[in-house]
Amino acid sequence: MPGKSNLKYLLVFFFIPLFPGCSNSHSRRPDTLDLPKDSIISRERMIDLLVDMHLLEGALTGEKNKGIRTEGVDAVYYNGLFRKYRITGNRLKKNLEYYRQDPEDFIKLYEEVIKRLEDYSLPGKKTVKPLRKN
Repeated sequence: MPGKSNLKYLLVFFFIPLFPGCSNSHSRRPDTLDLPKDSIISRERMIDLLVDMHLLEGALTGEKNKGIRTEGVDAVYYNGLFRKYRITGNRLKKNLEYYRQDPEDFIKLYEEVIKRLEDYSLPGKKTVKPLRKN
């Protein structure tokens, strides 16, 4: 896993494609997004979901870097992630669009994601089990 300082830059670089739709004219989220209020994932749950998603991606990338084939496995893991949070890929996408409408808040949300991910790289903190080849 990259060092703490590199992790922040890696995540920011990874999510730059999410920001072209953001502008300063959207200081607050409009209610015009086609997303029912009961479909909005709470901020805390969204942070948990994004942390798990990045851990999943990191595990898959680590396996690929070791030469282990992960084709098809990624879909299985993402389906597990979606089941865990009781969402669909489309609902995740819509919620990312929702949170991106307020760029300042989205950055704060991701700062919390990064902080939690950094906790995984500290000695004596949480550990992540590697994927097992079946």
